[in-house]
Amino acid sequence: AINTTITPKLSTSKLMFFVNINYGYIQNTGSIYFALREGSYNVDGLNGDSQAYGHRCFHQSRWSHGGSQQSEYTTKRAIINGAMVDAANTNARTYKIYIRVQTGGADFTINRDASDASDTNTGQHSPASNSYMTIMEVTDV
Repeated sequence: AINTTITPKLSTSKLMFFVNINYGYIQNTGSIYFALREGSYNVDGLNGDSQAYGHRCFHQSRWSHGGSQQSEYTTKRAIINGAMVDAANTNARTYKIYIRVQTGGADFTINRDASDASDTNTGQHSPASNSYMTIMEVTDV
């Protein structure tokens, strides 16, 4: 799980988010949703605001094609780059990335593509990458 805890020093501060999730999947059709949550609640201002059209999320990937090979060796990215929300208080809170995969039998991975085959060029699995979430307190004091 990717989660980060922060305790703001000032209730008037803003919290600035930087999220980079590298992921892979194997499946012919499906959807993946990424949401940023505090506890079990989506964070307003960082996820979509309308539930009338589906899931509130900061990233969604949908696909439909003829063969899993087309997505097997692909690494995709879900990002938040500097979005801010009000701190509102000085209580510690933990933010986490919630991932929902809507498809049956899909291989879903974090930090690499979804292939289980070894890469003959390196003798290892396909190249790995890093995922992270950074939260900074921003104030004008």
